[in-house]
Amino acid sequence: MPQHIVVKEYNKNYPFMYEKEKELIIPILKDNLVNIYHIGSTAIPNLKSKPIIDIMISVINLDDVDKLKKQFEDIGYEYLFEFGIKGRRYLRKG
Repeated sequence: MPQHIVVKEYNKNYPFMYEKEKELIIPILKDNLVNIYHIGSTAIPNLKSKPIIDIMISVINLDDVDKLKKQFEDIGYEYLFEFGIKGRRYLRKG
Protein backbone atom coordinates (compact mmCIF):
# COMPACT_ATOMS: atom_id res chain seq x y z
CA MET A 1 0.00 0.00 0.00
CA PRO A 2 1.58 3.32 -1.00
CA GLN A 3 2.06 5.95 1.66
CA HIS A 4 1.84 9.63 0.93
CA ILE A 5 4.22 11.81 2.87
CA VAL A 6 3.09 15.37 3.41
CA VAL A 7 5.67 17.94 4.47
CA LYS A 8 4.23 20.98 6.18
CA GLU A 9 5.43 24.29 7.52
CA TYR A 10 6.71 24.26 11.10
CA ASN A 11 3.93 24.38 13.67
CA LYS A 12 4.76 26.38 16.80
CA ASN A 13 2.61 23.88 18.76
CA TYR A 14 4.99 20.95 18.16
CA PRO A 15 6.87 21.47 21.44
CA PHE A 16 3.56 21.61 23.34
CA MET A 17 2.34 18.47 21.59
CA TYR A 18 5.53 16.71 22.68
CA GLU A 19 5.15 17.93 26.26
CA LYS A 20 1.57 16.63 26.35
CA GLU A 21 2.71 13.16 25.27
CA LYS A 22 5.65 13.26 27.66
CA GLU A 23 3.32 13.98 30.57
CA LEU A 24 1.20 10.95 29.60
CA ILE A 25 4.21 8.64 29.23
CA ILE A 26 6.24 9.47 32.35
CA PRO A 27 3.67 8.17 34.87
CA ILE A 28 3.44 4.88 32.98
CA LEU A 29 7.19 4.20 32.94
CA LYS A 30 7.84 5.55 36.45
CA ASP A 31 11.24 4.43 37.85
CA ASN A 32 12.07 2.49 34.68
CA LEU A 33 12.45 5.75 32.74
CA VAL A 34 16.00 6.97 32.13
CA ASN A 35 15.25 9.82 29.73
CA ILE A 36 12.75 11.03 27.16
CA TYR A 37 13.53 13.18 24.12
CA HIS A 38 11.66 15.02 21.38
CA ILE A 39 13.55 14.01 18.24
CA GLY A 40 13.15 14.30 14.50
CA SER A 41 12.22 17.20 12.29
CA THR A 42 9.39 18.52 14.48
CA ALA A 43 11.96 19.09 17.24
CA ILE A 44 13.79 21.64 15.08
CA PRO A 45 12.18 25.09 15.12
CA ASN A 46 11.11 26.47 11.74
CA LEU A 47 12.01 23.32 9.80
CA LYS A 48 9.40 21.99 7.37
CA SER A 49 8.50 18.43 8.32
CA LYS A 50 6.03 15.60 8.40
CA PRO A 51 3.62 16.56 11.19
CA ILE A 52 4.60 13.60 13.38
CA ILE A 53 5.97 14.05 16.89
CA ASP A 54 8.85 11.57 17.24
CA ILE A 55 9.77 10.63 20.78
CA MET A 56 12.75 8.56 21.87
CA ILE A 57 12.71 7.03 25.32
CA SER A 58 15.46 5.20 27.14
CA VAL A 59 14.57 2.78 29.93
CA ILE A 60 16.37 0.54 32.39
CA ASN A 61 14.53 -2.67 31.52
CA LEU A 62 12.90 -3.17 28.14
CA ASP A 63 11.05 -6.34 29.24
CA ASP A 64 9.25 -4.30 31.89
CA VAL A 65 7.98 -1.96 29.16
CA ASP A 66 6.22 -4.87 27.44
CA LYS A 67 4.23 -5.43 30.63
CA LEU A 68 2.84 -1.89 30.21
CA LYS A 69 1.38 -2.50 26.73
CA LYS A 70 -2.21 -2.05 27.92
CA GLN A 71 -1.41 1.24 29.65
CA PHE A 72 0.11 2.62 26.46
CA GLU A 73 -2.91 1.44 24.49
CA ASP A 74 -5.14 3.19 27.03
CA ILE A 75 -3.52 6.54 26.12
CA GLY A 76 -3.93 5.90 22.40
CA TYR A 77 -0.74 4.14 21.33
CA GLU A 78 -0.51 1.11 19.10
CA TYR A 79 2.14 -1.16 20.67
CA LEU A 80 4.14 -2.78 17.85
CA PHE A 81 6.92 -4.39 19.91
CA GLU A 82 10.25 -4.56 17.97
CA PHE A 83 8.67 -3.72 14.60
CA GLY A 84 11.60 -5.14 12.65
CA ILE A 85 14.48 -3.87 14.79
CA LYS A 86 15.72 -6.18 17.54
CA GLY A 87 16.09 -4.53 20.92
CA ARG A 88 13.66 -1.66 20.51
CA ARG A 89 9.98 -1.03 21.08
CA TYR A 90 7.96 0.89 18.53
CA LEU A 91 4.73 2.62 19.43
CA ARG A 92 2.65 4.88 17.25
CA LYS A 93 -0.33 7.06 17.86
CA GLY A 94 -2.88 8.48 15.50
